[in-house]
Amino acid sequence: MKNQIFLETFSNRLRFLRKSKNLKQVELANQLDISITTIAKIETGTRSTSIDKLLLIADYFDVSCDWLLGRKEDE
Repeated sequence: MKNQIFLETFSNRLRFLRKSKNLKQVELANQLDISITTIAKIETGTRSTSIDKLLLIADYFDVSCDWLLGRKEDE
């Protein structure tokens, strides 16, 4: 149950960050060298990601992994 909450929070926050930078999923996928399918599945909450990709996303958007996963409220 807790993992589902983290996954849902992560998907919502990734979508929020991407849209706040006016990026399409394909543009973000290209920037991060991640497949567009992976980005889409993360954003819909149907897939989690590896720690490597989580760190890559956090670094790209300059936020903490804890914030992305909903463990912290401050970016």
